[in-house]
Amino acid sequence: MSKILEGPYTRHVGQPAEKLLAIVKLVQERLKKLSEFDALTDFFFERLPYEASELVPKKSDAEFARQVLNASGEVLRGIAEWRTRALEEAVRVLCEERGWKRGDAYMVLRVAMTSRTVSTPLFETMEILGRDECMARLAEASDKTSAL
Repeated sequence: MSKILEGPYTRHVGQPAEKLLAIVKLVQERLKKLSEFDALTDFFFERLPYEASELVPKKSDAEFARQVLNASGEVLRGIAEWRTRALEEAVRVLCEERGWKRGDAYMVLRVAMTSRTVSTPLFETMEILGRDECMARLAEASDKTSAL
């Protein structure tokens, strides 16, 4: 039994079943082997390191990334129900108001949330991570852009 609780899967021990099931739903189509689960989902269980430069989309700059992170944080902080649809709508409206390309803004948020440029769907991921964790990751990413 103790061998089961050792190794790469220990981060999943003690996680709420609802959270694990929601994560599985997001990755099941990408998952070819169960052994790939950890590599596809590790950012749900811990904040992973990434370079600040990854927050900056091509043909953009650190100021854009900082604006996206800060403005998104303000908008998302006011969302009453932390659900995928509400998160996506709030960020979509923000992009329209600011004249930002959604793909660029979403990329900044994706890296801030997952430490990756390719991941599970952004807003579903944010719902699973939860408000407090997302807000902490946004603040951390905004701090990183200060180094650029």
